[in-house]
Formats: sequence, structure tokens, C-alpha cells
Amino acid sequence: MIKDVSDPDPELRYKLVYWSQYDPYDYPTIRLATSPDGLHWTADKEAPLEAFLEHASFYQFNGLYIANGQSHLRGESG
Repeated sequence: MIKDVSDPDPELRYKLVYWSQYDPYDYPTIRLATSPDGLHWTADKEAPLEAFLEHASFYQFNGLYIANGQSHLRGESG
């Protein structure tokens, strides 16, 4: 979770990356959510990736939000 005091929209003050089972997929992946107070959260409608993804870190750098993680992708180079 990140508290972003520089975001002009108070509804987006807190940002969260979390691991969740997400329909319609049959595997866990990361999800994104925002909150005005850090207690009441609104999840994004879709997962950012359609793949199993276990996140390891979440931080802000150079004006960007970065979530690192590991995945097991199917197919060549997966």
C-alpha cells in the first residue's frame, strides 16, 4: 500500500496492489485498488494481467507506480 499525498484526487489517496483469486480466471493474480482513507477500498474492474502473478513489491519511482512479481506463463519463453 502507498499513501500518495501528492495525488490531487482525495478519493485516490491510497493505492494498493494485492493478490486475489479473480474471476473469470481459475488462478490467483494481482489486483489494484484505491481508497480515500486506507480503510474503504474500491478495486479496479479488471486485473492488470491475465496470468498467474504473485507480487513481491509495490513502490513509486520517478512518477510511476511499479509492482514487481513473478509469474508462470504458458508457452514458449514462459
